[in-house]
Amino acid sequence: MKKHTYLRLFFLVAALFSMAVAQFSFFSGGKYILSAHIFGHVILLLIAAPFSVLAMRERPEARGGLAFGLSRWLSAMPWLNWILGIGILWIWQVPSILNALMTWDSPGFHRHLHLLSFLHSGSLLLAGILFCWPFAGPYQSHRLSAPESLLYLTTGWVAITLLASLIGFATSGLYGGPILTVSHREQLLAGLVLWVPACILCLGAAIYLLREWISGELWIHHEFYRRNKRRPARTAQDHEQIPAGKGELVPRGGAIIPHHSPQQI
Repeated sequence: MKKHTYLRLFFLVAALFSMAVAQFSFFSGGKYILSAHIFGHVILLLIAAPFSVLAMRERPEARGGLAFGLSRWLSAMPWLNWILGIGILWIWQVPSILNALMTWDSPGFHRHLHLLSFLHSGSLLLAGILFCWPFAGPYQSHRLSAPESLLYLTTGWVAITLLASLIGFATSGLYGGPILTVSHREQLLAGLVLWVPACILCLGAAIYLLREWISGELWIHHEFYRRNKRRPARTAQDHEQIPAGKGELVPRGGAIIPHHSPQQI
C-alpha cells in the first residue's frame, strides 16, 4: 500500500473513533451534562468532520463526473459553506433546543437513540464537512488559496468565540430548565470547552496555511534572487575599452552593472 493510502486509512479510523467518542459524551455527561454536549459538538464539527474530508482521495479519472461537479459546486460558494457550518452549530446552542436534547439524553443510552439525536449528530457532522470543504476538499484545484483560507478560518474562529462567550456568560438557569440543574460555573466550563479546542485547531490550521503561503505564492516574485545562476564578472584596467560579453557583469564606477546585448533587449 502507498503512503497516501495509509494516511487516508488513518484519517478514516480517526473520524470513526471521533464519532464514537462524541456519541458517548452525549449520554455520559452526568453532573456536567452541558459541558459533555458541547464537547460532543466540538468533536463532531472540528475533529470528526475534517478527518472525514481528509480521508477522501482525489480521483483524476473522475473529472467531470458527479463527485467532481459536486465538489466544484461546494467550493464555488465558500460563504454558503461558512453560513451553514457555523449556523448549524449556533442553532444547536439555542437554550430551548439544547435543553430539550439534554432532557432526552440524560436518562441513559436506552433513550438516546431517537430521531432528535440522529438529526443532532448528523447535522453537526454535515456542518463540519461543509465548513471544511472549501479549504480541505479532495480536489486541490477547488480549494481556496492560502490567504483566502486564513480569512475563512479567522472569521469562523471569531464566530465560535462569540458563541462561547454567550454560553459562558449567559444568565444562570438559562440552560438546563426546570428538570436539569446547570450552574453558572458549569456554563463557564462549557464555554471554555467550546473555545479552547477551537483556538488550538484554528491556530494549527492557520500555521500550516501560513507556511504553505510563504513557501509558495508569497515569494514567487523573488525567485530571481534565489535561483538565478551567478554570471561571471570581467575585470579590466580600462573598462571602457573591453566590451562585456553576453550576459556578463562589468564593474563600472565601483558598482557591478549587468550588460545586455541588443538581442537581449
